[in-house]
Amino acid sequence: MRLAREKVGYTQRGLSLAAGLSKNMVNEYEADRMQPSLYSLISLADVLGISIDEYIGHQIKKGWRPRG
Repeated sequence: MRLAREKVGYTQRGLSLAAGLSKNMVNEYEADRMQPSLYSLISLADVLGISIDEYIGHQIKKGWRPRG
């Protein structure tokens, strides 16, 4: 999260204000001491201009198909 935050030029305080979170929460998320709730995750991804998949580092595996 820190890299995405710095890429758009936010401080922790600026990101917390823009996302409607406390600065302490942003700090805890960046330090991996706490995981964001779904609401926080959506807010952070929106403010940072990235998808939730990008935020959590998820990549779709090529060639994967559901069974059935």
